[in-house]
Amino acid sequence: MRGASDCRLWTKGRAQNDASYEKAWLTGYFTGLAIGFDANFWGTRGKDELDSEAVWKWMDTYCAANPKNSLLKGAEKLFLERMRRAAK
Repeated sequence: MRGASDCRLWTKGRAQNDASYEKAWLTGYFTGLAIGFDANFWGTRGKDELDSEAVWKWMDTYCAANPKNSLLKGAEKLFLERMRRAAK
């Protein structure tokens, strides 16, 4: 996937408080998926809202457990997790 980074760079950037490229990529990726699938990934304010910090923390946990994976794999997993919850 063009522009996708990996967990190694994510973890390094987060440790240095500089993962701005990866954050921008993830925000755009999730927003694009939400538009493409007509899905409410970010949730509804006051109900199931997901803010950016929660996404970054989720990716921190994912990348700590899967340091050799791409951010794309983690992002897909989070997106599918959110869609499964919304379907219930």
